[in-house]
Amino acid sequence: MEYRPDLAISEDPDVYPPSEDSILLIESLNVRQGEKVLEVGCGSGVVSIHCAANGCDVTAGDVNPNAVMLTRRNLEANGLEAAVVETDVYSGIEGTFDTIVFNLPYLPVEEDGLLAKAWSGGPDGMGPLPRLLDGAPERLNEGGRIVVVVSSLMDRDALGRLLEGHEVRILGEMSLFFEKLQVLEIRLRRFGLRRSCSFGRFAIRRSCSFTHCWLTSSTITASCMRSIRRPHEGPACRRGHDVRAGVHGVVHRLRRTN
Repeated sequence: MEYRPDLAISEDPDVYPPSEDSILLIESLNVRQGEKVLEVGCGSGVVSIHCAANGCDVTAGDVNPNAVMLTRRNLEANGLEAAVVETDVYSGIEGTFDTIVFNLPYLPVEEDGLLAKAWSGGPDGMGPLPRLLDGAPERLNEGGRIVVVVSSLMDRDALGRLLEGHEVRILGEMSLFFEKLQVLEIRLRRFGLRRSCSFGRFAIRRSCSFTHCWLTSSTITASCMRSIRRPHEGPACRRGHDVRAGVHGVVHRLRRTN
C-alpha cells in the first residue's frame, strides 16, 4: 500500500502513535479489494485505516481501551468503517480472515501498564507472537497469512524456533542506528505450502538477511533501550516523542511535512 499522510490520524498520549515502523508495515503490505483483514494491536488505527481506505473488510482490536476509542474516532474522521473491539490477541475476535496483521511489541523488556504493552515484549522480545501463531489456524481462511513487524533486538534463536516449518517471506525492512526492523509474511504449515528454500530452521524467500544479517545489538543495554523507546516524562514531551523509539517519530513527522 502507499502511505497516505493526508489521512487524519489523531493521537492520544496513552496510545502508541503512528511511527516509522507503522509506515514500514503499511508500505510493505499489499492488499486487495474485499480482503478480510484483522489488525491486532491497532493503536491509533493507522494501519487499519489504510487497509479500509484500500477497500478491505477490516476488524481492528487492541488490549488498550484508549486505543479502541481512538481508532474509532480516526475511522470516523476519515469517513471509513471497520469493526473495532477490545481484545487480548484473539479473545474478543469473531470470524475468520485472509490476513492477520500485528506491529508486535518487540522490545526485550518487561514493563507493566496498558501503554507499556505497545513495546514490552518480555525477556526475549517475542511478546504475544507465540499466542498469535498458536491461535491463527482457527482465525485464518484457507491460504491466509500473518504479517508482523520484528526487530533485531528480539531473541533470534527463539524466533527461528517459533517459525520452524512455516513459510516466511520478507516484505520489507529498515535499518536504524540501534536495530533492524523487518516485516515478515508467515504462511502456516497447516495449509500444506511448499518451502521455496531454507535458511536456518525455517523456509524463507527473497534473501538470507533475516537469519544472517541482523544488526548487532549486544552493546545496547535494556536501560538504554528503555530510554530510547519509553515516552519522556511530562505531557509536552509525551506528545512530542514516539513511544517505542524517538527516531521513528522524528522521521515520521519529517515525512508528514515534506
